[in-house]
Amino acid sequence: EKDFNTFLAQRDIKNYTVKIHALKSSARIIGAMALGDQAQELENAGKAEDITFIRDHYESFMHDYLHFKELLSDIADMGKEENDELQMADKEQMTAFYTELKEASEAMDCERLEEIFNDISHYSIPSEDEELINNIRSVADRYDYDEIIGLINRKKG
Repeated sequence: EKDFNTFLAQRDIKNYTVKIHALKSSARIIGAMALGDQAQELENAGKAEDITFIRDHYESFMHDYLHFKELLSDIADMGKEENDELQMADKEQMTAFYTELKEASEAMDCERLEEIFNDISHYSIPSEDEELINNIRSVADRYDYDEIIGLINRKKG
């Protein structure tokens, strides 16, 4: 929010538009389509340098965005509480998960990938594996099987 306000105060429409574009993409990735649509309108206004439209709609958009962000934060906090109760996956389990993820990717089996991620969700992931698992999950959402295999191979290497 601070960046948006700064860009608007400085009449830096170019950077405002870049920032709103990124927020639009993030909103749509997580399924917040109405928020993404609002951001699209503001992005279009930025590209057209329509300051009046931005001023008229920015505050309402920011209110919706901050409310949505708060909801997501509450959900994330609930997830952290649940993770505290989950059993930590050991090295052998993580190796098995990676092997299964690689095999499912080689078979281009998106349903199996989803099952594996569901299995993983029943464990607390060791901190050294969290980033990789999150990256693999993100790449799996794009059905980029070659990239999943590459990520796993780099982990083993």
